[in-house]
Amino acid sequence: MMVVAEEDGRIVGFLLASVDKAPPIYMHNEFGMVHEWWIDPDFQERGAGEALIDRATVELAKYGVRQIRICTPEPDGDARQSFERLGFRSVVREMVLELPNRRRRRKRQGLPGSQNIKDPKTPI
Repeated sequence: MMVVAEEDGRIVGFLLASVDKAPPIYMHNEFGMVHEWWIDPDFQERGAGEALIDRATVELAKYGVRQIRICTPEPDGDARQSFERLGFRSVVREMVLELPNRRRRRKRQGLPGSQNIKDPKTPI
């Protein structure tokens, strides 16, 4: 779903969202996921962002969605504050580990203390 904010025929913001499914262990089986949200800098702090979220809320509710989620980059405190003012709350902090780029596949070596499940005496 895409929601667009316009003023005098000029696009001043947009929001791109989808309905995603969560594993059955969560309270809500489906949720709205905001993938992109942009406001023209000249229109920030003028209500365009709130209008986009409000419209997305109405549209996603038509599909039975009861929760909207959004991810923000860790250093973007301004975005998080904006979303908190709109009623969002922080629930998860995603952490990332960069893995080295390996060109050839090496034989898997066991970690210290790891054991072969079939024969506990044999290290992996």
